[in-house]
Amino acid sequence: MAVDDDEREALQEIINNTKLSEGYLTLARDIEVMEPKSPEDIYKAHLLDGRASAGASVDSAR
Repeated sequence: MAVDDDEREALQEIINNTKLSEGYLTLARDIEVMEPKSPEDIYKAHLLDGRASAGASVDSAR
């Protein structure tokens, strides 16, 4: 099985991780996480309002 120069170069780039950051940037664009998020976007406390009253009496540490 002969490997031509283009395939050898592509394999060498994969082995050396030369395109790794480019792949991460492409992934970040695909899943739309390029813009920084605020703590409110991450925590989403408004979703916990309904659960807070039901879970307030439960102490999971015990």
